[in-house]
Amino acid sequence: MGEVVQFMLLRFAIIGGGVLLLVLLVGVLAIALKKAGRYDQAKRFVEPMVRDRLDKRRKRD
Repeated sequence: MGEVVQFMLLRFAIIGGGVLLLVLLVGVLAIALKKAGRYDQAKRFVEPMVRDRLDKRRKRD
């Protein structure tokens, strides 16, 4: 039983670490784009895709 709990905790830690790494990567990317002066350009490029995806999700639910 202890091995199962240990495995579940390890799995949770790996998933949590992956999510944290993804959030950090997105933050670093945003900061790098702001420093390079391309943040607004990237925002204009990504925003329509995100809005479209959210609209599709709202219609599905």
